[in-house]
Amino acid sequence: MSLLDDVNTAISAGAFDRAADLAATALDEGERDAALFNILGFRESEAGRYRPALALLDQGLALAPQDANLLYSRGFCLFRLGRDEEALGAFNAALDVRPHYAAPLHHKGMIYERNGQDDAAERFYAEAQACDPRYEDPYAGLASVAATRGDFVRARDLAQRALAISPGHTTAHLALAKAEFDEGRFETVVARLEPILADPGLDNADRPAFLALLGDALDGLKRPDEAFAAWTQGKALSQAQYAGTPLAETAHRHLAQLAALRPVVDTLGAFPPGDLAPAPGGPKAHIFLVGFPRSGTTLLEQVLASHDEVVTLEERPLLETAELEFLSTPEGLSRLMAAGDDLLDPYRELYWRLVADHGLDVRGKVFIDKLPLASLLIPLIARLFPGARFLFAERDPRDVVLSCFRRAFKINPGMYQFVTLDGAARFYDGVMSLAHVYRGLVADRVHAVRYEALVADFEGETRAICDFIGLPWTESLRDFAATARGRTIRTPSAAQVRKGLYATGAGQWRRYESQLAPVLPILAPWVSALGYDTSDEEVAP
Repeated sequence: MSLLDDVNTAISAGAFDRAADLAATALDEGERDAALFNILGFRESEAGRYRPALALLDQGLALAPQDANLLYSRGFCLFRLGRDEEALGAFNAALDVRPHYAAPLHHKGMIYERNGQDDAAERFYAEAQACDPRYEDPYAGLASVAATRGDFVRARDLAQRALAISPGHTTAHLALAKAEFDEGRFETVVARLEPILADPGLDNADRPAFLALLGDALDGLKRPDEAFAAWTQGKALSQAQYAGTPLAETAHRHLAQLAALRPVVDTLGAFPPGDLAPAPGGPKAHIFLVGFPRSGTTLLEQVLASHDEVVTLEERPLLETAELEFLSTPEGLSRLMAAGDDLLDPYRELYWRLVADHGLDVRGKVFIDKLPLASLLIPLIARLFPGARFLFAERDPRDVVLSCFRRAFKINPGMYQFVTLDGAARFYDGVMSLAHVYRGLVADRVHAVRYEALVADFEGETRAICDFIGLPWTESLRDFAATARGRTIRTPSAAQVRKGLYATGAGQWRRYESQLAPVLPILAPWVSALGYDTSDEEVAP
């Protein structure tokens, strides 16, 4: 019997470490077979060493370029490294060879879920489950999507199906923990998550989501020191995962760009009043919902989406091309201010084409484009769409920064700013320093919406918003929680918004005042500028 036969026998017996040892010996002795590289690549990837695994898999693919297992394994490593586009290519190549291969179908679902495309994720998870009903991962993936949508009954059922096949399945446990958290069973959440986090086999890339939820449960149990420690550990892992990557470099460059723009921004004069008449075939009103992440923009969007004359779009970078052209450098900003319609019209056309590509018909409606960090795009928006108006969400800066730090966001250059508390505070300061000036340039077109005021006087605040954007007030606005339950919401606020108004979002920072102490001086000018109370009043229960 050859060493290759011994490797296959070990694999059949589930003895993967022995199979890998034998494969290494076989390669040392001069054997060359794609399966040997695959098993060694598998061992490296199981240990979280994805780059060495890729090198081995590529050697195997040089011998067998149409090997579906190798192609899938390569895609898995690329997925773990955050190289989603390349991973999709590898998974599709595997499926070209083996169309009903459940594993790459499932991981395609994971990529789409990670990028906020829950409908597509659900389709691929369901297809994978149909291809292999005894494969536990698709059940867990479907449970995860259900939990994101707030359908915790379905999430619980699907997670339990996955656990019936694989009792230690971490994604299924996370979905169950989210259902338990929704029910306020914080002790149960802690008891479920702590053993998982104690397992050294849990991939560090997965730990931040578990630690964020553990911290939230500990917060619910009024154990702030432990909660903050959990959030801090999760953020440190995210920072370590992305430090030195192009994503982190882009994030650092973004901060430098904000600082470089400030001298030019300070020389800008107020924009002339815009023409508010609707364009033929366009929306009745064009509203940008901006502010800063975790300032209440999701709540406000869902409230307004309950109005039958409103169409909303949540957090899609429709102006990215124009932003790169005009807001990346001081010279670009100067060029924007001098640009005529011949230069600006193509960017307007691209924007409306992207709106249509998202399946929205905005004709005759109030169209609300919600993107919190579009507060940095106000000059661009004012030049492209002179009739546009802005709803600017405000919330106590201390609550905002705490919330940004504690949440397990999908990491992109903007969200990378939140991997440290100091980074979150400095990013808030950098964004608001520009946004505050920008607001003044279009003061006649901005309406501030304070989160705490909206919660305290819902009808009064929503009536004022409706007056500003030209809508009749309607009782349907009160039913925003029901609206939210029927929609896919891609932000961490989804669970709270689906429950309706809640006062406990205000003043949460006070429980963490000692942990926030290093960044409070950075935030103090904004606490004052926005008119927030600096007294030692107690946080709401």
